Amino acid sequence: MVHDTIRYDSLSTQEIRRVMTLYKAQLARCYTQAVEYSGGPDGTVNLHFFVDRSGAVASVETSGDLGDERVSSCLAGVMKSISFRSSDTAVQVNYPLHFHLDRN
Repeated sequence: MVHDTIRYDSLSTQEIRRVMTLYKAQLARCYTQAVEYSGGPDGTVNLHFFVDRSGAVASVETSGDLGDERVSSCLAGVMKSISFRSSDTAVQVNYPLHFHLDRN
C-alpha cells in the first residue's frame, strides 16, 4: 500500500516575523504620531490578521490595552499594505506589538 504525503506550503512563524520586522518603523510611527498629538499611554496592541493564499492581508482587527482608535486604524492601514509570499494555505496570525514612549 502506498500512502501519498500531502505537504502544505504555509507561512512559517519565522517568515511572518521577518516580514513584520521590515515594517517595524511604519508600525511604530502609528504610535509615535498619536503620542505627539495627544501624549498617549504605553500599552499593547494585538494585531489579529488573516493572510490569504495570495499573500495579501485580507482582514485586520486589533485588541489590547492601548485603547487609541487612531493607533489601531493606522496599524490596520499599514497591515493592509503588507504582502507576504503566496502559499498553499491561508493563515490566521495573532501578533502583539508593545509600545512605550522613551521618556529619557
